Amino acid sequence: MTITCHACQATDATKPRTPEHFHRHPRNPDGLQHHCKTCQRARCKAAYDRKYKAAISVRASEKQREAWIRNRRKKPANTPI
Repeated sequence: MTITCHACQATDATKPRTPEHFHRHPRNPDGLQHHCKTCQRARCKAAYDRKYKAAISVRASEKQREAWIRNRRKKPANTPI
């Protein structure tokens, strides 16, 4: 059995054309995705970070602001010393 090589379109790295290095994709002529598993994992992680990390940080800052307002109300007004 001859194992041919397949170049990842993202990095142009040549890897063996096996499911060990490339995910399967039944619509492609060779049955494999164009990006290697490592590059695909990095792309998915970057997309997740863009989508969810910003939303998480906005919610965290909103919670901090709400906590600051709650604590501000609990403090007594300017009392003379």
